[in-house]
Amino acid sequence: MVFDANAFTSFVSNIDKRIPLPDFASRLRELDLPVSNSWSKTVAALIEMAEDPKITGDTIDSLNNVVSWLSEYFRYSAKAVFVYDLPVSSFGGLENLAAEFRKNLKHTGVLRDHPYKFPALMDRVELEGFNGRTILRKVFRQSGSLSFVFSSVREFQIKETIAISRADAQAVGKLDGYSKVVGFRSALHEQIDVVRFRWSGTAAAFQPTIEMILDVTKPGGSMLNSNEILIRSREYRSIITGSLLRYNRAFVMPAELNFFPVIQKIYNSREGNVCELGFVTMIGNSMKTEKMKRNSADLRTETWHAGAMVAIASAPTPDTIDIYKLNVSWRIAMSDDEPVLSIPGSYRALSTSSIDHAIVLGCTGRSSFDFTYGRLMTFARMP
Repeated sequence: MVFDANAFTSFVSNIDKRIPLPDFASRLRELDLPVSNSWSKTVAALIEMAEDPKITGDTIDSLNNVVSWLSEYFRYSAKAVFVYDLPVSSFGGLENLAAEFRKNLKHTGVLRDHPYKFPALMDRVELEGFNGRTILRKVFRQSGSLSFVFSSVREFQIKETIAISRADAQAVGKLDGYSKVVGFRSALHEQIDVVRFRWSGTAAAFQPTIEMILDVTKPGGSMLNSNEILIRSREYRSIITGSLLRYNRAFVMPAELNFFPVIQKIYNSREGNVCELGFVTMIGNSMKTEKMKRNSADLRTETWHAGAMVAIASAPTPDTIDIYKLNVSWRIAMSDDEPVLSIPGSYRALSTSSIDHAIVLGCTGRSSFDFTYGRLMTFARMP
């Protein structure tokens, strides 16, 4: 296959808006590709290599590896996960359902005319033409599953603090006496989401599922809040339902898998490193949040937390804690990733006993995401 330098340029042109430079630089060093301390110099060096008329086969292989890494990074980095167990027998099997979903997407308002091949991203001007739209980018078939990759372009309000100079104050009288102001601006952001149909697996009692793996990033490096995640999940739930109802009018999207029970199971398991807890004491009725400075440290063995657990259990009036939020991290062999699984409950979850999604952070590729997702589902399926 002839190497397409123009396509490669589109793949790396706008990634500075989505990927921390240290993550990208780490991957480039592994491939013996040039790295600089700035995005512009790093990207310029890569494009120069791609456009070299004397480019070698080894260099082409390295640049293609960069593209493959970008594809995985966008699909698996910073995602909210919703899981739907599906009784597929009455709908002709999940593999067939996935094919029907693909065929009927055109009837749900989903576009297919992204200006670039995946994993390229649009620039600011191009985003304006797709504001509020969802675009099918690519379909990946893997053993026992079919993954649909989408771009969703959405507008966000970004809060910024603006320093006020003396010249600013003189030019605009209302600013006189102020050293800074807080302003809001609108910014468009392209999120990469995945809808995955899985109809087979390695577990003896594998449960076929539809999974929504939704991008939780926002402009400026912040993350979606719980309400924004809920809105995004409803958008994709509507797309899935709208498409599959055209195939079978009896189709009903099931409720999300409840991850609330996973919290206590992980805490009791001693697995991984619990790096954050939100809980309430049952008798004292006090709410507390404990967080380690490093994700690789385990709160369960931290002196103050472990001592407090012993103390309240042996107090004259013994007490216990109810946990409603947990973050746990792992170190993975043969990987620099340190993924964090978050079960993002609030105090209200203690009364509803329900959390409809989990968040997976810290993954730069498929292997670390699959590991973390696998641990989540192992605990979710435990009796």
